[in-house]
Order: sequence, then C-alpha cells, then structure tokens
Amino acid sequence: MNKQPVRLAKVENDGYSFFNSMNYRVEAWFNRHALLCIFVLFALLVAAFVFLMFSIVGISAVESGAMRNFMNGGYI
Repeated sequence: MNKQPVRLAKVENDGYSFFNSMNYRVEAWFNRHALLCIFVLFALLVAAFVFLMFSIVGISAVESGAMRNFMNGGYI
C-alpha cells in the first residue's frame, strides 16, 4: 500500500487543445441562441417529414383527381 499523501488539489492540465476550445465556443453559442436553434431544427424536421411523405406517397397525395376529372369531360 502506498503511504504517500494524496494530492487532492492537483490540477489536471492537458494544455491547449484547438478542438476543446472550439467545442466550448460552439456550446456557448448554442446556449446563447437556444430558441433560434430550436426553430431551425423544427423547420428542418418538418421539411424532412414533408420530403419523406412525398417520396413515399408521391404527388398523388396533393393532386386529388383534378386531371382525372378534366379528362372525363372538363367538369369537377
């Protein structure tokens, strides 16, 4: 067993890291502009959902038979 006293006040210093510095800056920016980030994320999610639905269903979901009715005599 080690009889050396424990250094509780030891400061872990990894030195300057560009990645850590940028990580802190980006995190601080997100914290300051949280509402803007939520709105942008919501808009992107809605756009992705609409794109996914159009890719699954196709344009027929919004056409509602207008061309079929036109071809049947021009009346709706």
